[in-house]
Amino acid sequence: MSKLHSLLLLLLLTSGMVGCDAFGDDDSDDRRVSTSVFVGNQGNFSDGNGTVTTYNPDDQTSTARAIGDLNSIVQSVTVADGVLYVTANTGDRLYRFDAQTLEAQPSISVFSPRYVAVDGDRAFVTSLFGGRGFFSGGRLSLVDLTGDGVVTDSLGAGENPEGVLLTEERVYVAAHGFGNGSTVFAYDRQGNIKAEIATECAGPRALHEDEQSEVWVICTGTVQYDDDFSVIGETPGEVLVLSGNAIVSRFPLDDRTATAGPGQESFYSEESQTLVVVVGGNRIVRFDTETNQAAGEITLPTDANPIGAIALDGTRDRLYVARVPGFDVAGYVTVHAASGGAELGRFATGVAPTSIAIATTDD
Repeated sequence: MSKLHSLLLLLLLTSGMVGCDAFGDDDSDDRRVSTSVFVGNQGNFSDGNGTVTTYNPDDQTSTARAIGDLNSIVQSVTVADGVLYVTANTGDRLYRFDAQTLEAQPSISVFSPRYVAVDGDRAFVTSLFGGRGFFSGGRLSLVDLTGDGVVTDSLGAGENPEGVLLTEERVYVAAHGFGNGSTVFAYDRQGNIKAEIATECAGPRALHEDEQSEVWVICTGTVQYDDDFSVIGETPGEVLVLSGNAIVSRFPLDDRTATAGPGQESFYSEESQTLVVVVGGNRIVRFDTETNQAAGEITLPTDANPIGAIALDGTRDRLYVARVPGFDVAGYVTVHAASGGAELGRFATGVAPTSIAIATTDD
């Protein structure tokens, strides 16, 4: 790992990041099924060698490849309406590809993009910085996806925003602040601010909407460092549930929601109404979003390499766990039953797999 990447990781780690009977019954013949799994490989920060791995859950084959000439780390991958979106964070681009053919579509210039939520011909993209460097105010960019694509508006979104969530009436943004933030911003779909929700937790980063239209907020916790980057204190993570602007459930965790990268520390499965969250870099806890209850820890075989991302495929009863051996070697993804247990398979990825998206039949 380069010295530059190590320094950047220390700064970023203030964020605290390093049909299925078991999860819900669905006996219908026309339910959704996954068609592809996309893994965003962050790459090494100073090399800008992010890539994307594609995996076919039908024949269990994968292809590790660089989609296009990204020249950037890859922060996240998202699938919506048959399009694969890749946020090239250090490359200041939002890349688009046909999710079936992987044919490239026009990319869009967006400063320091992190995560994206798509609403038809529009997208909402969080930018970690506002253009003035570390700990500068971030932005929420409104993007017109028609034609070549263009940013039509840029809104203030607190310090270093990360996750963005689109619901029927609102757009939510988690103002992470490298673990020092505590606010979730709510806008209407036109970009007008509706609320600044005080979570009273350290570092809201990821957002998920459940089937009951409640919003789950994953707070990473934080790490405090002295001038020599020695750890002098930690705050554990927390999971919150919002109904409107009110916090209706709160689940304190015993450690930070740390992933390597920092990567994708949580995933929500609509089909199984289950949320999974990485705690402490190598454990996975589960929540039943229908009943708003903690549902225990998922047991996996011992693996010394930290988790970079997780994804739960409720259509096939599968759990994908990305592992990051380092930032100069290829990683891999192990496949398990949704409830955990023995490894059912694995596939190789690029360097530092830190984001996973699952395409289904109606994406």
